[in-house]
Amino acid sequence: MARSSSRARSPPTTSSTSNRCAARWHGLQHFNLFPHLSVLDNLTLAPIWVRNTPKVEAEDAAMKYLERVKTPEQAKKYPGQLSGGQQQRVAIARSLCMNPKIMLFDEPTSALDPEMIKEVLDVMVELAETGMTMLVVTDEMGFAKTVANRVIFMDEGQITEKNEPHEFFDNPQSDRTKLFLSQILAHRGDAGPAAALTCFCTARRRIGSTTTLL
Repeated sequence: MARSSSRARSPPTTSSTSNRCAARWHGLQHFNLFPHLSVLDNLTLAPIWVRNTPKVEAEDAAMKYLERVKTPEQAKKYPGQLSGGQQQRVAIARSLCMNPKIMLFDEPTSALDPEMIKEVLDVMVELAETGMTMLVVTDEMGFAKTVANRVIFMDEGQITEKNEPHEFFDNPQSDRTKLFLSQILAHRGDAGPAAALTCFCTARRRIGSTTTLL
C-alpha cells in the first residue's frame, strides 16, 4: 500500500510557542513518530510548520542530525520499518532539529531490547560531551554514574537525596538511598550501563532516579 507523505496544514503559531519549543524538547519512552510520514518528514515537520524554516534548510538540518545519531540511511524509510533503537535515535534527531537549549528524557531506553540500549546511550553520551543540557529520568544506573554531573533520587514523589554522581553512588547519605543501592548492586552486580534497573514510579513498586547534566 502506498503511503502519503503529505502534511496536514498547521494552525498559525505564536512567537511564544516557538520560543518554548526552542527552549526545551522531550525524549520519551515511546518515540511518537508519525507512522504515515517518512523519517525525513518527521524531522522537518516542526521546523517548517512551527519555526517557518524553509524546506531545503530544514531537510539539510535533518540530514545533519541523522548523521549525528548514525541513521542517515533511514531518511526515506517509515518508522515501522525501523528497529526500536533506530526509532529512538530518530526521535532524538527530531528533537535536535528544533535547536533546544535543554532536552528532557523520560526513560529513553525502557522500551528497547537490551541489544539496542547501548546504541541510544552512546548517542546521549555524545550529546553530553557536546555540552547539551539534559534532564534524564533513567533506569540505567551505569549511564547515570558515568554521564551525569548531578543525580537526584526520589522516593514516593519526594527528593530523598541529591549529589554529584561519585558521592551519590559511593557515599550515599540517606538510609533510603543506601537500601536502594544495596538492593540494586546485590541484584544486578556492577555490569556497566545496564547494571541496575529502576523506574520513575512509587517506591512500593519501583524507585525513580533523575540524572541532571548542567
